[in-house]
Amino acid sequence: MEVKSVMNEKTRMLNEEKWIDLSYSHAIYRARYFPMTRNTGDLEIRFRSQKHYVYYDVPKTVAKRLTEVESPGKYFQKKIRDTYNFEMV
Repeated sequence: MEVKSVMNEKTRMLNEEKWIDLSYSHAIYRARYFPMTRNTGDLEIRFRSQKHYVYYDVPKTVAKRLTEVESPGKYFQKKIRDTYNFEMV
């Protein structure tokens, strides 16, 4: 139950362009979302490997779900990595 309340807090912060702590993930350290239109935005992700990327035109629902799943790394691989244009920062 405690994990769920923490995840709800992370989901709320998704709209505030602040870094969301995903340090419980083995792959992703943190993420933040910048809304660009009503439904899409840029998703910035820092990985534990110290690599830092921005993924463009990511639907808000996809970014939100990243903060809610048990394994953000697996979700990233299935739903984000090969789907959206990106740039290494």
